[in-house]
Amino acid sequence: MRSDGPLFTTMLMLSLTISVSLSAYSNGHSIEQTESDPHLTSPLVTSFPQEKEQHPKPKKTETEVRNTNLDLSWLIADLKTFVNETNIDSARFLSHAPYIAKRLVVLGHRFNQYNSSKSLNAYNFARHRFRAMESSSHLLQSYTSDDTDQCLLRWVVNLNVRLLAFFDDNGLPNTKIPDYWSKILGIFSLLGYWHRVFSLLERKQYHVIVCFENQMKKAESTLWILAQATPNGG
Repeated sequence: MRSDGPLFTTMLMLSLTISVSLSAYSNGHSIEQTESDPHLTSPLVTSFPQEKEQHPKPKKTETEVRNTNLDLSWLIADLKTFVNETNIDSARFLSHAPYIAKRLVVLGHRFNQYNSSKSLNAYNFARHRFRAMESSSHLLQSYTSDDTDQCLLRWVVNLNVRLLAFFDDNGLPNTKIPDYWSKILGIFSLLGYWHRVFSLLERKQYHVIVCFENQMKKAESTLWILAQATPNGG
């Protein structure tokens, strides 16, 4: 099935109808337990130096805490500017990624130099957000064909980035988002529809199939985390 066929047109119209605005952030279960991983895995980012346990960390002054938190909030806000309601601007993001990675490293050093802060979860989720956006952007730049299988793949890749909007800056689901549960259910239905259409395609390249299935699993895993959140964000 090609992308100019009637089934593709119907699929596109349904996808646009069900497409959900993901502009808020939230409270609930963490999407990724990053506390045990103090290092960025991105090739753009160098590892943080290991702290020796025998040397206690100095306490932050109020000014240092405020400045670090402010810099972190600016970085998070900058990351969000690359994502709209339908997709991530992958080319623009990749052009800024090295600079953002350096900012993350600097913040990592500052967090490592002092006692744990209330903003540590936000920093960890910012790292996760950066890695997700970086890997997704590389995929989007690699799969650019108008064939239906690659169109579906790009939709799922973009969805995985957009799902981050259901989490707050600490990486917790926000059930306070208007129509939270109906939106999650709608995305589940949309994802299932895309999967069914993909399975009906007669000619698919193996590497596209593998990538599509991996992205589907990632989206389903994130949706289950969001679906299991309690109404009070606990």
